[in-house]
Amino acid sequence: MIFDGDHHEIDQYLHAVVDEIQRSMQLTMIANDKANSAIQIAMAKLEDEFQNILIAHTSPIETNSLVDPSLYMIDERNRRRERGAVVMEIGVSLYMIDTHREAMNGL
Repeated sequence: MIFDGDHHEIDQYLHAVVDEIQRSMQLTMIANDKANSAIQIAMAKLEDEFQNILIAHTSPIETNSLVDPSLYMIDERNRRRERGAVVMEIGVSLYMIDTHREAMNGL
């Protein structure tokens, strides 16, 4: 067995094993960094290509086709009603203030 020999030889052998493990780990880290860089480059190229495909197959859209004119009319009617309600509230408030003043003046 290996441990039956000279301690100096065993020490050299173990140092050689440790050195080999460290070299392997460094090579693995370098390979991993290169793989990550390659993946990042590939992703950027795919993104550019996807944008080019989208641009090439895009057609202009008329804004009239996006909105139903009847919805616009309904929205405009609602706005008018809301404005009318606000005016009515203001009118009622002013009437109440005037009525209160008259009552106070009558005292």
